[in-house]
Amino acid sequence: MFLQVVTLCAALVQPNSAPSRRAVLTNAAAALSTIPIAAHAKGSIDADAPLTDKDVMAKASEFTRSASINLEGDGKLYTPKARIDGAGSKSSKVLMYMPEPGPQSTGDYINAMWFRDANGFVFDAASFKASGKSNKDPVDGVQGKPIEPKFFTRIDAGTGTVVPMVHSYKGYVWEGKPLFVK
Repeated sequence: MFLQVVTLCAALVQPNSAPSRRAVLTNAAAALSTIPIAAHAKGSIDADAPLTDKDVMAKASEFTRSASINLEGDGKLYTPKARIDGAGSKSSKVLMYMPEPGPQSTGDYINAMWFRDANGFVFDAASFKASGKSNKDPVDGVQGKPIEPKFFTRIDAGTGTVVPMVHSYKGYVWEGKPLFVK
């Protein structure tokens, strides 16, 4: 493999100049130093990786159809609450939050929050880290005390009944009291 990289680096040297041994070997060493990192990154999969924004909507739909909704865990800790923070003529700003104390007090955390309708259609969803911060939030330099997550979204006016739902890291699925969006 080293010979293939050296040959490639020699071919990449400027056509009007004679390739020096030093230039070819320096470029080859630089090219080879990235190979183990790329191979490691390709094969590494973290089983504890948080849900990403890309798959949280699909997972929320899957969790909505779960047969074990509101069965596992303590309802006082896992039942999400929701309220309308601002009702407009076109949409309403809706907030979902967890009770205090919540799942963090048991060593668990909420890794997904979403709103669904009576038929199971998911309006919007968000994924969260163990710190309680959204996966969209920047990483803090200093880890503070974990917090219970909050999820804001806008839902179209006239939607009707929406149900707040959460999924915990331990696999518990809970739904809260339905909310009516006028």
